[in-house]
Amino acid sequence: MNPQLTSVEIQEIQQLLQGDTSTQPALTTLQQYNGDLEASFDALWQEKFGKTDYGKGKSLLQLTLDEIRTEICGDDGLRGKITELYQKPW
Repeated sequence: MNPQLTSVEIQEIQQLLQGDTSTQPALTTLQQYNGDLEASFDALWQEKFGKTDYGKGKSLLQLTLDEIRTEICGDDGLRGKITELYQKPW
């Protein structure tokens, strides 16, 4: 399931950020993609950096989330570092 904002949530965010012109392109993109965060993220990334092949059937957002999850939960990631820390005497 893709993370998605409702039109009401987008309107609430627009009201909160109405004075911040730097956020308007992202909010406009969110509206264009009906609140679909993944599609909006990919569209904004493409606009900024051009089309990139992220992998078969994966979006840049999903790849980023997978990497963060691996870093935090993987043996060599944060979990491994915490385990190593507790094994060393102070």
